[in-house]
Amino acid sequence: MAADRRCRAAAGVTTALLAKRPHPREHRAVSLRLTAAGEDALARVGPAIEEFNAQLLAVLGEQGFRDTVDGVGKLARREW
Repeated sequence: MAADRRCRAAAGVTTALLAKRPHPREHRAVSLRLTAAGEDALARVGPAIEEFNAQLLAVLGEQGFRDTVDGVGKLARREW
C-alpha cells in the first residue's frame, strides 16, 4: 500500500482531486468521484492526452492501438 501512495504522489494524484464515499451496495468498497479541482485538472490535461493518443494511433495503426488499449486495461485491472 505504501508503494501505491508513493506512486500516486509522484504522479501528482492527491486526495484534493478525488472524493471518496462508502459504496452504496458493497460495504468493502468505496465510490470515487472527481472533485471540482479534479475536473479542472482533467480538463487541463485532456488536450495532451488526445494528442498522445493521436500520435500513438498514427504509429501503431487502428488495430495496434486497440490492442495496446486492451493490454493496458488488463494491466490496470491486474488480469495477467
